[in-house]
Amino acid sequence: MSSLESHTMVPTEAMLGRLTTAWVGPVSTAAVVATLCSMDQSGDTGAVGSRRVVDRAGRGERPPRHRPVRSPGRARRAPDRPEELTGMSATHDADQAGSTSTLKVLVYSDDVTVREAVRMAVGRRPASDLPRVEYLECATSTAVITALDAGGIDVVVLDGEASPVGGLGLCRQAKSEIFRCPPILVLTGRPQDSWLAAWSLADNAVPHPLDPAAVARAVGELARVVVAG
Repeated sequence: MSSLESHTMVPTEAMLGRLTTAWVGPVSTAAVVATLCSMDQSGDTGAVGSRRVVDRAGRGERPPRHRPVRSPGRARRAPDRPEELTGMSATHDADQAGSTSTLKVLVYSDDVTVREAVRMAVGRRPASDLPRVEYLECATSTAVITALDAGGIDVVVLDGEASPVGGLGLCRQAKSEIFRCPPILVLTGRPQDSWLAAWSLADNAVPHPLDPAAVARAVGELARVVVAG
C-alpha cells in the first residue's frame, strides 16, 4: 500500500465532522476532493453532493420523501347556517303566533247534525294563513244574543232553517241590535234564497245541502276581514 493510499484511508464520518471509529476502504484523492468541495458549497456537514446522507458503513441513504400536502377538498356544507337558522326561527315564531291566537266561531242551529257539519267543514283552521278555530255552539236564539252581547265572537254561522227562530231573522236582529256585530254567514235552504240572505244583512251565504269546501271558504273570507281589521 502506497503512502498516498494510506493518507486517503480516513474515517467516513470524520470527513463529516463527527468522531467515529468506523473505517472504510481506500478512497481516491479525486473522491475526497469532490466530497470536500460539496461540503464547502452546501455548508452542511451532514450532506454530501446531492444531499445524500452517509451512514457509518459508507452506504448512501436518500432523505425521506415528503408527501405533498393535499389541498383540502371542498368543505361540506354546514347544516346550520345562520341564514337557515334565521329562516327556521321565523317560521317557528309564525307558527307559534298562529297557535296562541284563536278564532272564535259561533255556530247556531237547533239541529246538532248541522252544527257538526259546519265544524267538520271548517275544521281546526279554515285556511293555513288563519289562526286556529274555537267553536261556540248555540241551539237557541237567546243563547246567540247573549253570546254576542258578551263579545269575543269573531265569526257567526246561523242556520236559516233552524226552528223556531230561523237564522235569517236572527241575523237581521243581530245586525240591528249588536254594536259592532261580527261578520255573519247564513245557511240558506236553497240557492234561490240568496235574496233572503241579502234582506237579513248577512255578510255571506251558503245554501243547503252544505258543501264543506264552500263553508270553509266562506268562513275563511269572513275571518280574514276580522284579522285584517
